[in-house]
Amino acid sequence: MSKTIKKLAICIALALASVAFVFVAVFNSNNGFYAKANEIVCDEISNEYVVGSSFTVPSATITYGGQEYQATDGVLIYPDGVARESDSYVLNQTGKYTVIYTVKCGAIKVRAQKEFVVTENSYSVSSSGSTVTYDTLQTAKKADTKGLIVTFSGGDTFRYSKPIDLTKQEVTDLIFMYPVKGGDIHNAYIYTVTLTDCYDPSIYVNLIISFDQDWEYIRANAAGQDEVGLFVPDSRHPGEVEVDGEMYYIHRNNVWGASGKSPHMDPKGYGCRWLYNYGEQKVYLEERLGPKVINQFNHPGIYDEKQRFNGFTTGEVYLSIKPSSYNATYTQVEIESINGESGEALRLASDYKDDKAPILTVDFN
Repeated sequence: MSKTIKKLAICIALALASVAFVFVAVFNSNNGFYAKANEIVCDEISNEYVVGSSFTVPSATITYGGQEYQATDGVLIYPDGVARESDSYVLNQTGKYTVIYTVKCGAIKVRAQKEFVVTENSYSVSSSGSTVTYDTLQTAKKADTKGLIVTFSGGDTFRYSKPIDLTKQEVTDLIFMYPVKGGDIHNAYIYTVTLTDCYDPSIYVNLIISFDQDWEYIRANAAGQDEVGLFVPDSRHPGEVEVDGEMYYIHRNNVWGASGKSPHMDPKGYGCRWLYNYGEQKVYLEERLGPKVINQFNHPGIYDEKQRFNGFTTGEVYLSIKPSSYNATYTQVEIESINGESGEALRLASDYKDDKAPILTVDFN
């Protein structure tokens, strides 16, 4: 047999083998091969979930050869490649998940798949001793209001890792939160909200609320500044500085600061909303009687030139909360909104990559 005939025979054999393989792949379900569905419809599977969510495989409608078939169960493939089959799942890995459905269409097994992504929360706590849950808030004015419930153990911090851009609005609605009282006393007496520069952690602003039984005391400062709370003048505290057309006494580096009635005297529907006018470097606490100016970080009547705050690197910051001066093992804060986001927008992780890297200056001298 000539070389040409041999080559031709080999090619024919390979061609026949490939045809046979395709035939088996589509029609021979006994050997584990499946046909691919033309279409799958499953509206009950979302495109995105938060890590730690529970998941149950819903039924799906599969179209093959112009016919519709119902798939009632499936196999879930995790991001690590492991296939699991169960009545319910915990989505404890981040990444892409795939639900594999199989239905029998006559003598043919048809396979279809639906993918979704699980992402990290945009919030976290600094140790396993603290927790964050999304649930109905007990202190909100409106019934069935949902938000974040943060339970802190001593020394722990809550961190919101999605950058907040303070330059996007004239006044940024930073956070609306409810420090929860435990019984007749406060589980922690001080709650500090910190805004940290996304690119330089040495640049920050502290927003501080402290409590006694009946009153709250509010102060604020930027890195390197005195803690200040602007107080409405009275007979013992004369006006020293004008802000927003009003005179204020400056409480400086003491526990008093600006003051107001404790939210725990009227706990239902009364919280602490921090607002930041970044262009004017003013911070406000909105409470029962409306917004109250707490400090202005660049005011020449409050700070000398060396202490005045020039702002953040780009205006982008991370937000965190840290209670202190504990009177119990745990304390709790309920959060209704962060950066104006509430409800589902607050619960779900946002579709972003935290690629904010520090800006480094190298001194070769």
